[in-house]
Amino acid sequence: MPGYYPRGDGIVTGHLHDIIDWANANGGLLQALALFVAAGGLMLSGGRWARRQVQRVAVPAAAAGDREPGGDRLATIAVMPFSAPSHDPEQEYLAEGLTEDLVTLLARIPGFWVIARQSTMVYRDAPADIRRIGTDLGVRYVVEGQLRKEGDRLRVTAQLCETEGGTHLWTDKFDRVTEELSTLQDELAGAVAAQLEPELVRAEADLARRRPLADWDAWTYYKRAHARLLTGGWHEETFQEAVDLLRKAVRLDPGFALGHAYLALLLALGWRIGLDIDRDSVAGEAGTEAEKAMALESSLSEIQGYAGCALADIGETGRGIEILEQAVTTNPSNAQAWVALGAARLVAGQVEQAVANLRHGIEISPRDPRLAFWTSLLASGLLYLGRTDEALEQSRIACRQDPRAHLPRAVRALVLTLTGHEDEARSALAEARKLRPNLSYRELEILLAPGGEAIRPVWESLESSAPQSPG
Repeated sequence: MPGYYPRGDGIVTGHLHDIIDWANANGGLLQALALFVAAGGLMLSGGRWARRQVQRVAVPAAAAGDREPGGDRLATIAVMPFSAPSHDPEQEYLAEGLTEDLVTLLARIPGFWVIARQSTMVYRDAPADIRRIGTDLGVRYVVEGQLRKEGDRLRVTAQLCETEGGTHLWTDKFDRVTEELSTLQDELAGAVAAQLEPELVRAEADLARRRPLADWDAWTYYKRAHARLLTGGWHEETFQEAVDLLRKAVRLDPGFALGHAYLALLLALGWRIGLDIDRDSVAGEAGTEAEKAMALESSLSEIQGYAGCALADIGETGRGIEILEQAVTTNPSNAQAWVALGAARLVAGQVEQAVANLRHGIEISPRDPRLAFWTSLLASGLLYLGRTDEALEQSRIACRQDPRAHLPRAVRALVLTLTGHEDEARSALAEARKLRPNLSYRELEILLAPGGEAIRPVWESLESSAPQSPG
């Protein structure tokens, strides 16, 4: 089944269109319908989800092993019932609620289908091998977890597994003080979901890289664009490759809202931070792509996050903030939208709110590949608040997070300049120029707005000391 948005106005109607398409390509309408029923009817449709209260049914072996066009198993997730070994009723209640909330939050991630909770309850008291669960439910990924109270602290352990090989892709622990267990449910579910999302995207990106070019569809081009930036970082060559892939995606499927939104984001960021070659036309294209995405699907948090960020970056700050506020309301675990909202508020002069939003986005996605850029923005916000020691520290962290990115070094040069460390500022700016040899002062001004003018003396000092080419 396609990983993006189904046709049709109704939730179930849209999914049936996709089921029929997938069945025609794979030769089994009954198998496709069985998979839909086994999933409990919990599927994404335009950012909404619906759960049908059905009993768990066994998925036929053929359906469980079926592949979407191009050879990949469907990108489905099963969230297994979280366990509470102490058998304390309050902890068991919290574990059940945590499982329920994770199903809801993960169902919001574009391109992933989440099996309804009823389908996994059979495994609560009879744990099974990960590969067997994958076969039974026809899922690619399984999320497992355990909740344990230790003194006055509550520890939740979560892990992500891939079912074909039974391998563990990610695991982490989340500790909270237990004042009132019932108040922790939303916080813990959001924290786990925020860290799971980039790990799922990484896993799908790895699969996309291995798919033969002849089998690529719009969704594969989208995943390849993500993969290129995940593995190669945010640099001029990887950025341009990702943009090219997304343009192919939306040409293949003009109705692919998420593709338009992500393309808008990359074009606008390229214009803003100097990663795009054709600056004269790219802002207009970014705005057009953002509006297309919102016209196609305006209720999905990821689309709101990408489109809102794009519009804010090209100067439509008010509209961008309005859309980004919708994004974080729709999905409070959307780290990208929180950071984009912080960046937009920074430009709008709402600095206290900006710093709070930036910190929150970074905290809920601590392994995000965009952290160097996000932390650079946080350093800028702290600088404008006069919290110079924190700004210096965050700019140092940002440089360490991505040794190949010029933006963190440019921001650090500005922070060092405004705190009286001119020699260190020259070194940081020289490093930024080394990483991006065609960096211009005009680009630097735009990049560091509203404080870019302060770095002019450092720039001119480097220019005057640069070796002159023979005339």
